[in-house]
Amino acid sequence: GVSAALALVCLLCLVAVTIFGQRLGPDEDEATSHRTLATLVLPAGAPHCHPHSGPFNFQLISLLDPAAQVAKDQLLHLTRALRSRCRPQVGLLVGGTADVFLAAAGAHRLRAAWKYAGDCRSLTYRIKFLPSEERDGGWSGAISYDIDTGRWHVLDEAFWPPLCELGISAAEGQTQRVPAPERDPEVAAAAAFAVKQIAKLREKKGCGRKLQINFAEVREASEQLSRLMTTAMVLVLKVGDGTSWGSAEACITVFEDHLADPPQFKLETGLFGEGRWAICDPPAAWSRATNRL
Repeated sequence: GVSAALALVCLLCLVAVTIFGQRLGPDEDEATSHRTLATLVLPAGAPHCHPHSGPFNFQLISLLDPAAQVAKDQLLHLTRALRSRCRPQVGLLVGGTADVFLAAAGAHRLRAAWKYAGDCRSLTYRIKFLPSEERDGGWSGAISYDIDTGRWHVLDEAFWPPLCELGISAAEGQTQRVPAPERDPEVAAAAAFAVKQIAKLREKKGCGRKLQINFAEVREASEQLSRLMTTAMVLVLKVGDGTSWGSAEACITVFEDHLADPPQFKLETGLFGEGRWAICDPPAAWSRATNRL
């Protein structure tokens, strides 16, 4: 009886891993497009790559920029090609959830960013598809353009949700850790808003002694691509009372309504609703959720 039960549990675990841990078939971890579109590669006004200064960090660009449009089209084209090779093809049949998911990309609000590779031999474009409806999930991907060969390479590891889980409801709404958050332009914008808003709310509520609050760094960040783009961060702040200064960690979540023009931001203390603190709490209480990301 015990052996049979253990065997059943192992079988169920294997099925779960097979379905939700889908991967590309053998030798299918990369796809390339042979179109050469050199005249549309660099964003408008972008400098030529410098070996010391790049730019090597993502920079936001307008979706009206021809380079962003080309990168988006290439990403969608290669994503469709790659996801057709997922094993097994759960939810990936023509007309299935993921097929509709990709076909509806045009109805999403898009956000694009670009950067050079460290060797200046290629550019990477990151495209985020932000949903316009509460019931829809967002996703992001990245694509690289080789300057020497004129070929596009989709970056499988940059998909979120993972490539073979696009369109699967269990994967939608998941949070993703932001790599190098201190260099991410969207995290930087959310952090700048958070620091100003904390000071503004404390003044509005009359929180005792007035504190000077300055931004120092983003220690870590995670984001969720949904109807409201959500960024949860652990910030390091410089806090002073006019006579002395100290450091404080603050766990903050910023919601961005990306459909508003201009986008509207809202602040909530804590990380994704956990470890919340009152705006008038002393700085020592601002980091209750530090280990939640």
